[in-house]
Amino acid sequence: MTIIQSPSVQSSLRGKRLGHKLTVIIGLIFAIGMIVSGVFITLIVNQKAQQEVNTKATMLMETMNSVRDYTSKNIAPKLNNLATTEFLPEVVPAFSAHAVFENLRQNPKYKEFLYREAALNPTNINDKADSFEAEIIEQFRQDYKLKEKTGFLSSSSRINKSVFYIARPLAVTQRSCLECHSTPSRAPKKMVDKYGKQNGFNWRFNEIIGAQIVLVPAEGVLSDAQQLFVPIALATLIIFGVAITVLHRWLQQQIIQPITKIAYMVESISMGYADQKLDNERQDEIGILSRSINRMVISLQMAIARINNPKR
Repeated sequence: MTIIQSPSVQSSLRGKRLGHKLTVIIGLIFAIGMIVSGVFITLIVNQKAQQEVNTKATMLMETMNSVRDYTSKNIAPKLNNLATTEFLPEVVPAFSAHAVFENLRQNPKYKEFLYREAALNPTNINDKADSFEAEIIEQFRQDYKLKEKTGFLSSSSRINKSVFYIARPLAVTQRSCLECHSTPSRAPKKMVDKYGKQNGFNWRFNEIIGAQIVLVPAEGVLSDAQQLFVPIALATLIIFGVAITVLHRWLQQQIIQPITKIAYMVESISMGYADQKLDNERQDEIGILSRSINRMVISLQMAIARINNPKR
């Protein structure tokens, strides 16, 4: 298509380019898309990190519960039959769970992990709940339907770094527990001699007396997640940038340039250049518009011809 563009036509269309507006809009879409993508990537990466530490903590909690059950069902009855006058800590499920966990902590990978069976009134004073543990225990005591609590701590009194915790209530569910924890007079003499008469007594059946708590360091996992954010965000930026660039070029070639040509032609016709023609091979709306303008130009040329030659 050949279109004569007079200086006045170019001047009248200057500053009205749809392509410039389209570039600005696509740029805004790109910026908003990247911001939204960044937020979603952050949420997904952090959620994955949380799921990872949650899985570790849950696995350790279930392992400790398995040790407790095995001790209670298989070890305690046999040791109690062998030693009727001695108090053996090995018959206590909590003792076995702590012993197994301490062996696990000999592995450098689990050195900073922590397992607690914290109680408000423990037999062993080392199991006394700190303020954070006491708060969790009170929540379990206030709501018996609450079976588990999880969350993140920036630090604790036992681990001075960011940790993920999982906590479950400890209740007196077996009446055999009251043989040692109801009154000092009913408790094994060796246990009283070892731990004293002041702690670990006056427990009641079905009472929540403490909480199982597993603390898992979260700094490493969260740091890895943050490092993972950079390549994911970069890949998203590249993909999004390529898609936006392709879209922009397609719009320029298929929409903006044809409309610009039509605009120049219509403006030229209005300035007296009525001998031009648009390509009309396209079958879309642009093609329909081009053919309509071509027919209009033909009609205009015929009208001008009649005016110039009224006798014809």
